Amino acid sequence: MRPTRRAVRSAAAAIAGVMALIYFAIGLGFLDIGASTGDTTFRFTFGAVAGGAFLLGAILLAGFDRRWVCVLGVAFQIFVSSGCRREPSPSESRL
Repeated sequence: MRPTRRAVRSAAAAIAGVMALIYFAIGLGFLDIGASTGDTTFRFTFGAVAGGAFLLGAILLAGFDRRWVCVLGVAFQIFVSSGCRREPSPSESRL
């Protein structure tokens, strides 16, 4: 039995929602992401932007049955996983 398109969209929206919660928790300091320079402004901004993006993705996936939403979601995931990385500061690279 193949999963329905609606079931796949619902699962993807739920996963995106969980990721949004994780990023919001990182931004608020509830989850530790390892060594940091103590810059809470960066951590908060990082968590808010990433959490907001995943929340928007979850809302779009749950609310719209359009191919362009899925394509946009895939493009976003590729962008995040392949090239959206922060370079460590000189003080972090010496650790």
